[in-house]
Amino acid sequence: FAPPLVFMFATFDSNDPSASVALSGIAVTDIEIYKNGVATTRASDAGYVLLDTDGIDFDGKVGIGGFSIDIDNDTDAGFFAAGQEYDVVLASITVDAATINFHAGSFSIERAGGALALLKGSNSLALIKTSTDRLTAVRAAVLTDWINGGRLDLLLDAIPTTMVGTDNAFLASVGGALADAAAAGDNTADTLVQMADWFEQQRALDIQRMEAGFQQMLDRDYQTVNSVQQLASYVQYQGDLP
Repeated sequence: FAPPLVFMFATFDSNDPSASVALSGIAVTDIEIYKNGVATTRASDAGYVLLDTDGIDFDGKVGIGGFSIDIDNDTDAGFFAAGQEYDVVLASITVDAATINFHAGSFSIERAGGALALLKGSNSLALIKTSTDRLTAVRAAVLTDWINGGRLDLLLDAIPTTMVGTDNAFLASVGGALADAAAAGDNTADTLVQMADWFEQQRALDIQRMEAGFQQMLDRDYQTVNSVQQLASYVQYQGDLP
C-alpha cells in the first residue's frame, strides 16, 4: 500500500508536565492495532519497528519516542485492507515509574468515499484526463467558430443584413414605401416605421444577449475543465496515500 507509517509521541514528568522524561520498557508487543472500532487487535506484531533501535529518546531527544508500522506486512492475512479505519494504541509502557496506556494515532487505507478511493476504476485519473482532453478539444473547436471570421461569428454578423432570394428586394421596397408614406404625413405608416425600428432594435439586443450567453457558456466550460484538470494533477502529485 505505502511506506511504513511512523508514529511519534512525547512523555512528561507526572509532577511537572512541562518537563520531558524518558519512558522505559517499550517493546513491539506493546503496540496494538484495532480495525473499525472492533475490540480485537491485530494477531501479529510482525511489521512493527521501534525507531532509533529502542523507540526511546529519538535522536537523543529526551521524552520523544516512536515506532513504525509496515502495513504491507500481511502476517495477519487480510487485516490491512483498503477502505478500513485503524487506531493504534500503546499499552502497558512505563513512564515516570507509572504504567500507562494511550492512543498513539489513527490511519486509514484508501478511506471509503475519500478522494483517492473515488479516483479509481470508472473514475480513474486516466479516464478523467481523457474526458478533460475531449472537453478541451470541443471548447477549442467552439472558440475557433466564435473568433472573428469563424463560422458562428460570420452567421451572427450576417443576421442583421442577409436576406434570402427576392425577400431582400421586396422588404426593401416595403420599407421604402412606408418611409415615403410617413414623410407624407400618414400616421399609420409612421407607426409602422416606428414598429420596424423597434423590432430592429430588439433583434440587435437579442443578438447581443445570444453572444453574451455563448461567451458565458464557454467561460463556464473553461472553468469546469480547468478545475477538473487541477484536481487530477493534485491527486497525481500526492500519489496514492493511505
